[in-house]
Amino acid sequence: MHQAMSYHIFNTHEYIKALIKTGMKEKQAEILVKGLLESREYDFSRLATKDELLATKQELKAEISGIKVDILKWMIPLLFTVIAMVATVMFKMLGH
Repeated sequence: MHQAMSYHIFNTHEYIKALIKTGMKEKQAEILVKGLLESREYDFSRLATKDELLATKQELKAEISGIKVDILKWMIPLLFTVIAMVATVMFKMLGH
């Protein structure tokens, strides 16, 4: 679905004059208008939509959950190994 784009002519000279009337220096007004014109040329079609961001958020949550499970798979056996090693050292020290 394509929507018809409505373009309005932006009169830079009039805008600069209006800014100068409010007390802005001419060079500042020119830079502001230049930045405004450049921002209008930006390709907004490359920005993510809210739905795309939400989908990415869900994917990241699922991936993080999987990583947490993987960490636990390694940490629990490691914890038991450390406990067993400490217990072995304690028994050896107490036995001698």
